[in-house]
Amino acid sequence: MATPISVSPSQDWDGNDGPWSSFAIRIGTPPQTVRVLASTTVPETWVVSTGDCVATDPADCSDSRGVLFSPNASSTWNNVGNFALDVEKNLRNYSSDWDHGNYGFDTLALGYLSSGGPTVESSVIAGLNTKDFYLGSIGLSPQPRNFTATDNPAPSLLGSLKIRRQIPSLSYGYSAGAPYRLKKVLGSLTLGGYDASRRPPNETITFTFGDNISRDLLVGLQSIEYSDTRATNKRLLSEGILTFIDSTVPHIWLPLDACKAFESAFGLQYDNDTDLYLVNSTLHEILIQQNASISFLLGNSVQGGETVNITFPYASFDLQVQLPNCPGVHPSRAALGLEGPSLRPKDNHGGIEMEGTGGGAELHGSGGVAEMEGAGARVELDAVHVYELPAGEVRAKVPRSESGQERIRIAKLARLRRKEQRSE
Repeated sequence: MATPISVSPSQDWDGNDGPWSSFAIRIGTPPQTVRVLASTTVPETWVVSTGDCVATDPADCSDSRGVLFSPNASSTWNNVGNFALDVEKNLRNYSSDWDHGNYGFDTLALGYLSSGGPTVESSVIAGLNTKDFYLGSIGLSPQPRNFTATDNPAPSLLGSLKIRRQIPSLSYGYSAGAPYRLKKVLGSLTLGGYDASRRPPNETITFTFGDNISRDLLVGLQSIEYSDTRATNKRLLSEGILTFIDSTVPHIWLPLDACKAFESAFGLQYDNDTDLYLVNSTLHEILIQQNASISFLLGNSVQGGETVNITFPYASFDLQVQLPNCPGVHPSRAALGLEGPSLRPKDNHGGIEMEGTGGGAELHGSGGVAEMEGAGARVELDAVHVYELPAGEVRAKVPRSESGQERIRIAKLARLRRKEQRSE
């Protein structure tokens, strides 16, 4: 039986809105090593193409974006064409309609050369032609990629590994890392299973998937509360909402009234030019002294049922924003930003949007396991409080038998199908 694959972190902290713990991959022949993040929404691998750093960009553009990939330098690159990335369209002013990638097939290897990671030939690669997504990503969605230029859907990275029997299932475990804890806790990514050392046994909850395959990692955000030296358990969310977990973006998108509550609690002001909450050095020191913690109560629905409470310190929201998010701010003098405490408002008919999005900031200091096939396909979130990290114990997630009362989503081979199975 195949065993899970642990993708080693690059040991670097990257991004213009983080920092984020990145992962190393090698693409093409001869292999070109680049650093990328992990996307729970994208099925293919994204990298930054050579043409996306121009003369007006800073001199370190290539390295700051994880190192550029040149398809022309790879003898195994099979070009398919220019296609829309087709993600984040529900997020206001985030992704443009013209966000495209130069798609093709090439050899993909996980990890640095000495890591012993697996190699996948003819893997789907997209060379980003946009700065809306500053770094590339390892796609964790099991959905296949459809191209008008080809007859058959191309399997996702997870699908390709499963087809080749290199992993036992389409499951994965991912934690974004926590640079503010201990001596900077690096991210963790396991394909076909999870890292048991990142999952406390008594602080885990299981969620079923949403019906929309483009927004399947749905959880009920039942409440947000904060505590500091002045207040205890003060509510920031007036009523529960369904929220989509998507590590492709760094922000937490919330209804407008919740953003107003954050503004009042932390003295924030929204910057219309950048669509961010920017924090100057004076306010930053005040917030550090305030020593706030913010708790997210998550359940399978917007109220009631089994829940898990995940508490973050202020440090997890203390992100640094750089070019191009803040034009005119030199990278070496990055504005300290709570991007909506990684927060951005959702607008919908007067300011209330009943469905939000939780981005990478929600995975800072917490982790998740997604079981993407078999009856009862599910996602698990952990309330991870990292004080010491024992040697990682990787465990497999094997698909469960296809029976039960719930609606399921099954990803097999090169296509994703849904079916409803009812036991007698």
